[in-house]
Amino acid sequence: MVAPEAACANLERLAAEGHDGTYGLYEAVDYTPSRLPSGLTSINVCQFMAHHQGMSLLALAYFLLDRPMQRRFEADPVLRAADLLLQERVPKAVAPIFPHVAEASVTRSTSAEEEGVMRVFTDPGGPVPEVHLLSNGRYHVVITNAGGGYSRWRDLAVTRWREDAARDCYGTFCYLRDLDGGALWSTAWQPTLKPAKRYQAIFTHSRAEFRRSDDRLDTHTEISVSPEDDIELRRITITNRSCDPQNCPRSAAASCRASLGLPAPRHGQGGRGRNGRG
Repeated sequence: MVAPEAACANLERLAAEGHDGTYGLYEAVDYTPSRLPSGLTSINVCQFMAHHQGMSLLALAYFLLDRPMQRRFEADPVLRAADLLLQERVPKAVAPIFPHVAEASVTRSTSAEEEGVMRVFTDPGGPVPEVHLLSNGRYHVVITNAGGGYSRWRDLAVTRWREDAARDCYGTFCYLRDLDGGALWSTAWQPTLKPAKRYQAIFTHSRAEFRRSDDRLDTHTEISVSPEDDIELRRITITNRSCDPQNCPRSAAASCRASLGLPAPRHGQGGRGRNGRG
């Protein structure tokens, strides 16, 4: 529990001030001067919500019965795999909070950048690459709609990159090989440049995604940067749509490579990489 003594003292104070009713404490207490009758410092919002009562019961069960609901969900492997998401801290860079409509008459105009508009590209071979930046302020990933780009931590180039719009073959790449037919392609357009039956590069505020279909094998690549740790995350989902896997087995192999960069800001400009390759 978080500050149990202070929490109990606060509940006793609210009850002593008359903020409770037949079913316990009211839903809320409004202290906003512009909405209060003359002579009052607060007013009760006389509502009781059943799901909030249920949340209070779950909190008591958590403390008295050793986390029964949490243990129930953690017993499921699918939910346990996402347990780390519950440990993330609140991001420092958050959207500003605007006052209640009764407190301000300012109309907010939101730009496309603030709304985090999704950008979708289906042609990776255009004359000018479309670029997307993912960053937590220290670790940065620049990715293009063709799958090229570079990674950088502070002033250290993690992967190589050259400022050349005609060449977009730098970055971190994952390859797939059909072990039955021998075909080889990458999860994005770069660096194999193999045409796909369907191709999409999807850029949103928090991630970059690549979807492509190749010979009835669908790949979905997700790229993001952790808001608290200086790492980039890449997840690839492969779906076999050729036939029933039990009756028609198909083998595929996957591997990933990155051309490691140089410590200087002008990464890729001569010299040998940190992996010892020229």
